[in-house]
Amino acid sequence: MDRATTDLFRSKRAAALAETLEIVTLLGAYLSPPTAEGLAKAFSDSKARAQMRRVVRRARGERVGTVIADLTVCGAVAPYNALVAGKLVGALAVSPTVLAAYRSKYARPSEIASAMAGRPILREPRLSFIGTTSLYGTGSSQYNRLFWPAEVMGGKRENRMGFHELGRSRSFGTSHFSSETVEALVRLSALRGSLVRVNNLFGEGVSPRLRKVRLGIAALGWPANDLLRHGRERILYGVPLVENLRDYSLGLDEKPEYLLNPELPEADARVADWWFERWCRRRVARQDVLESMRTHSLVRPVRHGARVPLPAGNETPPNDQEMFPIFT
Repeated sequence: MDRATTDLFRSKRAAALAETLEIVTLLGAYLSPPTAEGLAKAFSDSKARAQMRRVVRRARGERVGTVIADLTVCGAVAPYNALVAGKLVGALAVSPTVLAAYRSKYARPSEIASAMAGRPILREPRLSFIGTTSLYGTGSSQYNRLFWPAEVMGGKRENRMGFHELGRSRSFGTSHFSSETVEALVRLSALRGSLVRVNNLFGEGVSPRLRKVRLGIAALGWPANDLLRHGRERILYGVPLVENLRDYSLGLDEKPEYLLNPELPEADARVADWWFERWCRRRVARQDVLESMRTHSLVRPVRHGARVPLPAGNETPPNDQEMFPIFT
């Protein structure tokens, strides 16, 4: 565990210990021993409430990174988008096949948690929730009304699964800044020698680019929160996979009560059958949809909606093998 002895993880352990001691000091008067009365009194104290929020954040951090996943790229390319195949891909992204693959991949010691503890730490690899965002802020034709009976994935007939609309994103980021502006702010954050440094080290934290830009804006004395809000909100969607979502995700329950059967072998075929009956059958019977699909061609001249746009002067590749390579 060489990584555990690095300055980064020694400092992270020291910060975690300092936070723990502060929490114990401020909550000890109310919760030693823990009682309902003491908890009620703690809630009436603003300082104690702040420490309880830190406890919840820590509990959430212990589990959320492994039992909750983010779906970042999901959709159907032409010509299948005309058949609403994006809804098929969305449902398959939360299927038992994906849950099994996720559990198999992460059933090993966590690198960051192990480096913090100085010994192998196994994190819970069973997913309880998958979240995603719309491409635009006005709506999402892909996730809108995307619900199915839980029995399609081996769950109970009376239950329903799908993408619930949860709200909107806070719209923070650097996408509204030019690359030159970002580069200048990153250089400024390094030149000013801030006490907070972003070193792009594994385990240091998420989004180093955003944190560097924030430090650069702060060095100018400008309001970072206001300037980093780009205003392009996106709709947040989530798919609960278990009935005891809150308690299991926070570690209060040891076992997930799945809404589906995470070991159903024929899950993908059943999801495809449901999608065909619910969405595809009526689409494929429409003449305009069929005509739209016929406009896509892989023979010369290639006209296909999924084709990657080429730079000017290179519209036609020398041969189809370069554009659609065959892998053996």
